[in-house]
Amino acid sequence: MKKEGKPVISLAQLEKIAKAFSAPEGEPAIDFSNTEIAFAGKNNEELKKTEWLFKMMNNRHLVNIGSKLGLLGTKIPLPFFEQMVKATIFKQFCGGTTLLESQPAIEHLHELNVDSVLDYGAEAKESEDDFNRTMNENLRAIDFGSTLPSVPVISSKITGLARFGLLEKVSTTNATLTTQERGEFKNVLKRVDAICHHAAQVGMSVFIDAEETWIQPAIDLLANRMMKRYNKEKVVVFNTFQMYRTDRLAYIAESFDLAAARAFCWAQNSCGGAYMEKERKRAEEMGYPSPSNPTRRPPTMITTWASSFASKTLRASPFATQATMPRAA
Repeated sequence: MKKEGKPVISLAQLEKIAKAFSAPEGEPAIDFSNTEIAFAGKNNEELKKTEWLFKMMNNRHLVNIGSKLGLLGTKIPLPFFEQMVKATIFKQFCGGTTLLESQPAIEHLHELNVDSVLDYGAEAKESEDDFNRTMNENLRAIDFGSTLPSVPVISSKITGLARFGLLEKVSTTNATLTTQERGEFKNVLKRVDAICHHAAQVGMSVFIDAEETWIQPAIDLLANRMMKRYNKEKVVVFNTFQMYRTDRLAYIAESFDLAAARAFCWAQNSCGGAYMEKERKRAEEMGYPSPSNPTRRPPTMITTWASSFASKTLRASPFATQATMPRAA
């Protein structure tokens, strides 16, 4: 594996860029600390159970044991394993194991004026059959979501549609694909295009999720191609920007400029820090500067500024017709 990493700017430089996009005085700020609003859909019993669960998740020893049991439980049937997972972690973070099973959670959130994003949990697949199966599940999710007013979008991970090693090679500067790899990547484009095309046909949107830095250039390439193709008169495709990265705010501005230059609608989905620890560990092992911010505070702060930039461009430019609220990772 090559020692590769993107240039990392200092936190002071990062804050300077971020402040350039911050909301002016008098513009309403997004307040993520309002617990009365955040927990309006939970009763006291549910809140106590959630508090207990997160306390358990903050215990490193329990997390290590649970992770090992989880891996073992996917290979060997363990007594009560599935019931235990469904009653704790799964219930907290997942809507259901099928689309229909997820509908009660979707309807409950809709009562609270919260929309839902359908996310088929598949990544790190390696075979063409797996990739096509994931594509078909995404198409089913689009059809299902199109029947519900509170499901305007699905989320899709490219590693569920393409081989990780292929994405890594496409992301590597000056790498030359073999004839077989070019054919393989063409199939990836067809799968992603099929998903985006179907979403456009039925009035849905697609979040193309962000992943590790060393495969993200290939994902950005796919997202920009799909936005150029489908975001002409309305937004269908959103790219996702992980704001734990020190280079993302500058890249947001760059992406917007690209959309304006090529006359398509730019759409942003911001998230926090899904891969922070993994990125730091890889950077340390391979000897390049970490692309992650040193703490979680800058990503939270910068995500808010990124949303401010998006809201400004919505008012100022015909090439930024939608932007999402930032989501926690």
